[in-house]
Amino acid sequence: MLRLAGRHAIVPLVDHHLARVAPDIVPIPVRDSLRAAAQQGAVESLQLTGELVAVMRAFEQSAIDAMPFKGPTLAALLYGDISLRQYQDLDVLVQRQDLSAARAMLLDLDFEPAEPMSDAQRASLLASGHHERFVHPASAATVELHWSLNDKTLTHRDIEHCWWRDRQPVTIGGVAMRTLGAERMLLYLCMHAGNHSWARLSWICDFQRALRAYTSVDWSAVWRMAAENGAQRAVSVGLALVDFLFEGETLTVTAAGSRPRDRIATELTLTFAHRLFAGSEIDYGVDFRVQLRSRERLRDKIRYAWHVLAEPHPADVMLVGLPRALHGAYYVFRPIRLAWKHLVRRQQRTRTA
Repeated sequence: MLRLAGRHAIVPLVDHHLARVAPDIVPIPVRDSLRAAAQQGAVESLQLTGELVAVMRAFEQSAIDAMPFKGPTLAALLYGDISLRQYQDLDVLVQRQDLSAARAMLLDLDFEPAEPMSDAQRASLLASGHHERFVHPASAATVELHWSLNDKTLTHRDIEHCWWRDRQPVTIGGVAMRTLGAERMLLYLCMHAGNHSWARLSWICDFQRALRAYTSVDWSAVWRMAAENGAQRAVSVGLALVDFLFEGETLTVTAAGSRPRDRIATELTLTFAHRLFAGSEIDYGVDFRVQLRSRERLRDKIRYAWHVLAEPHPADVMLVGLPRALHGAYYVFRPIRLAWKHLVRRQQRTRTA
């Protein structure tokens, strides 16, 4: 149980609820281990929250419009307690025209790039990636500076503008911030978790908490944005998982409305739920096919396949630091690297067998 709680990033929730509803059932050594892990997580959450406050103050002073999401903002809005949601880094979104200034500001705050890169590598990352990681050497806090909310398997240029509309306020550490509005947060939670095959219970908990927090949300707007961005199936799966795992029909009935049942979404829900109960790691060879099925539009299936199989990823850029003029060569290098990795893994499995 302790191992699974850690893997699914729900240690503080498990500790909180067991202490509240079943304090006498848990064996003392297990209870103590769980409590120690939850307290350590609370300390780390407080430290990260302090870093977020400092970063957002600096952004404000530099007149950079930055939007924190996930991390402490979700904890404050959905859980009412920053220590109840487990997170290990901070995510901040800026608009592309502010990216250079935001990056310089993080460097001024003594953050360092997590992966040292040349100017050419950074330019390639900007062209094909969606964020850069920075680490503070003293506190070890990690900030992911995003110029797109999602990676290219989900991102469309049109949707990137919509995240900035109708933002909602949240105050953390005495600093007023603005994060995703309710409708956009619900959509983003499904898109993000769906892109990772709903592999963590914490992501389903986030979505369930958001449904509880935003009971008067405009679901017609959520479904409209989902339709525009090929994410209706992701939302359908999220609602079905909450209903299936948390008996949350009272939360999902309004959202689902009279929409026709999506057979593939139902099948995907059962696949993801089975993985969670089995406690097995994701088989990424199978997951590629699952991710293709998760996308309802042919053009999005093609986008996903192209992004995974051909488009350069940060690992490719870091491994081969090509000049910016040769960026196109990454599209040849990546499939070769993937084929080599597959061959090596296959040989390792054969030797193990």
